Amino acid sequence: MAEAAVDNILSVVEGGRSRSAHAERNSFGGGGGDGGEPDVDAETQRYLESEVRAAKAENSAAFARLEAKIDGIEPGSTWQQNAGIAFVLFTAVFGVLAYASDRFDSGVGAMGAVEEAIDRQREINASQDARLDKILRALEEQEARSESSPPSGSDR
Repeated sequence: MAEAAVDNILSVVEGGRSRSAHAERNSFGGGGGDGGEPDVDAETQRYLESEVRAAKAENSAAFARLEAKIDGIEPGSTWQQNAGIAFVLFTAVFGVLAYASDRFDSGVGAMGAVEEAIDRQREINASQDARLDKILRALEEQEARSESSPPSGSDR
C-alpha cells in the first residue's frame, strides 16, 4: 500500500514519465496495479502542485539574489592591487638587470685576458706566416733552378 502511494506521488511529480516509472517498478516485482495511470485524488495533486510551485519560487528568488550579488561586483582593481603589480614588475626587472650586470661585469673583467690571448695568437700567426713565406720562396727558387738546368743522368 505504501509503495503504491509512493508510485502515485512520483507519477505526479515526474509528469509525463509516470507510465515508465510505474512499469519499471512493476517489472522488478514491486507494487501492483494494471500498469495504467495511477489514481491520485485531487487533494494530493493540488498539494503536490503547490509544493512544486513553492520550490520553484524559492529557487527563482535564490537565483535572483545571486545574480544581484554578481552584478554588484565591480571588476576594477584597487590601488593596493596596482601597487602590488608595479612592485612585482619592478622587482622582476631589477632582478634581471642585476643578473645581466653580473654576467656583463664578468665579461668585461675577462676582456684583458682575452685581449692578451688575441695578441699572442696574432704573434704566432705572424711568425708562422713569415716561416711559410720563407718555405714558399725556397720552393720557388728550387723550381726556378730546376727549369734552368737540364736534368742530369737521363742520357746514360
